[in-house]
Amino acid sequence: MVRCKKGIIFPNSESKVIAAFFIIGTRDKRNMLLRSHTFISQIIAEPDFEARWMEAKDERDLQDIILLGKRIRD
Repeated sequence: MVRCKKGIIFPNSESKVIAAFFIIGTRDKRNMLLRSHTFISQIIAEPDFEARWMEAKDERDLQDIILLGKRIRD
């Protein structure tokens, strides 16, 4: 999980990236990888995600945004 308030410019991208999520897993945990993608997608789709992400004061606040975010749970 990375935040860059100034934004990161990737080649061939029209806008700056302010949040990046790196998920690493093993072949036997593929289901967990897919679930992680689903959860993150639901959280960043929230209308106020970007504002909350940019206003977070520290790493703990960023973690709370992800861990306590609204998502459909099984």
